[in-house]
Amino acid sequence: MSRLTSPCSQSEVWTISPNLINEARLGFTDQLNFYGAYSNGEGYPAKIGLQFAKADVFPTFNIGGRGQCCFNGNLGPATNAVYKEFVFHPSDVVTLIRGRHVLHFGGEFLISRADSTAWGNQNAGTFNYNGAYTASGPGGTGTTGEAMADFLLGYTNSWNTGGGNTPEYGGRLKSPQLFAQDDIKLKANLTVNLGLRWQGMTGWHEVKNNMRDFDPTVTNADGTLGAMWYGTTHANGRHSLNAPTYNTFLPRVGFSYQPNAQTVVRGGFGLYGYTWSEDTYGAGLGAEFGSNGSLSDNSNGIYPVVLLRSDGNTNYQGAGGKSVNASYLTAPTTPDALNGQGVSYQEYHTPVPKIMQWNIQVQRTFGNSVVANLGYVASHGYDLLFPVDINQVPEDKLSPNDASGATNARPYPNFQGIGGGGSGGTNNAVSNYNSLQAVIEKRLTKGLQFSANYTWSHMLDTIDSSGWG
Repeated sequence: MSRLTSPCSQSEVWTISPNLINEARLGFTDQLNFYGAYSNGEGYPAKIGLQFAKADVFPTFNIGGRGQCCFNGNLGPATNAVYKEFVFHPSDVVTLIRGRHVLHFGGEFLISRADSTAWGNQNAGTFNYNGAYTASGPGGTGTTGEAMADFLLGYTNSWNTGGGNTPEYGGRLKSPQLFAQDDIKLKANLTVNLGLRWQGMTGWHEVKNNMRDFDPTVTNADGTLGAMWYGTTHANGRHSLNAPTYNTFLPRVGFSYQPNAQTVVRGGFGLYGYTWSEDTYGAGLGAEFGSNGSLSDNSNGIYPVVLLRSDGNTNYQGAGGKSVNASYLTAPTTPDALNGQGVSYQEYHTPVPKIMQWNIQVQRTFGNSVVANLGYVASHGYDLLFPVDINQVPEDKLSPNDASGATNARPYPNFQGIGGGGSGGTNNAVSNYNSLQAVIEKRLTKGLQFSANYTWSHMLDTIDSSGWG
C-alpha cells in the first residue's frame, strides 16, 4: 500500500481602497491511496488449474464448518483498491468597512473528484466449504463431515464473486456556496455579528454514468415497486446518486459584550452543513459496469454448486440451478438483474446533513496576569446518514425463519439486505453534545506561567461521524 497527500493553496490580496479589500484564493488537495495483492496479474488461477476464474488474482477458499480435524480458515489474496481523491477550492472574499459595519461577502466553488475503485474490486471467485458432502447422514445432515474433505474433493457448497469485478470510476460532485456577514459595532462595548450562508450540492455523478443503486420507485419484473436503477438508463428521470439540492441556507449570529474593563461576555449560534463525502454518500459509484455472480446449494447438501475441476459450464444443481458461468452477469442493466441478492441503497432525496452549534462564554481578568474563562458549548447534528438495512423483516412479522426470507416478510421480497454498513441507508440519525468548559491561565510574570483546563461533557448520538458511518 502507498499513500500520498499534497495540499496546496495560493491567494492574492488586492487593497482597492482604504475601506475595500478583495482576497482571491485557489486551494487544491489530493489524497492518493493504492492497495494491491501480490497475486494481481500473476496468472495464479491458471497455475492452480482453475478454469473459470473471473479475475487474474488468487481466488478465495473459505474452509470451515462442522467437525474440523486439521484446518479451519481461509486462503485468499490481499484486498485490491485504488483511491485517488481531489478537491479544487477556488474562492473570493470582499471586505468592506462602512461606518459601524464591517461587511464580508463572497463565495466559493468546491469541486470534488473521486477517481477510485470499490474496496476489493477484483475477485477471481470465492469458494465455501462446510463438510456437507462428506457428512454421514443423507443430504449432509450428519455430524461427521469435514470441510477440508469437501475441499479436497472440489465439492463447493457456495460460490460468489463478493463485491464483483468493477473498473475504476470517476465520481464528480460540485458545491457552489455564497455568504454575507455583517459585524456591527452598536456601541463601544457591544458588537453583533449577523451572517447567512447558502450552499448548493449537485449530487454525485459519474463521468460515464457508471452508477447503480436500489430505487424503491423503479418497477421490478413482477410489477412490484423496488428494483435496480442504473446511471445509463436514467429510470424515472434520475441522473445521479443524490438529487441536486439548492435550498440549504445556514444562518449565523453572535455577539461580544464588555460590561466593564475586567469582563467580556461572548456568545453565538451557527448552522453548518456537511458535504456529501464519497465514502459515506457514494455507494453505487462504479457498480453498473461491473460483473458479479453467486450460487448457493439448493439441494440440501446432496449436490455441490460446482466442482473445482470443472470448466464452469455445468449445472450440478438440476432444476432451478445454474452453472457458474451462467450466473456470472456482465454489466447488467435490467431492473431485476440483482433479484435475490443484497444490494446498496443511497436514498435519492438525500438531505444535506447539518449541525447546529452554540455557545456562551464569560471571560474575566484578575489583576494584570490571570484570565479565567467559563463557557457552555453545545451542538446538535441531524439528517445524518444511518447505515441500516431497509429490507429487514418488520418486527411484527419476525419468526425463526426470517433470516432465510422463507416467509417473504421482507418489504422488498425480491432482494436480501438493502443498504447498511458501507452501502448506504436512511438519513435520520442525530447527535447531541453539551459541555461546560473552564480555563484559567496565568501569563508569564516573575518567571511563572501556568494554565489549567477542565471540561465536563455529555454526548448522545445514534451515529458517529466516521467514514461509512
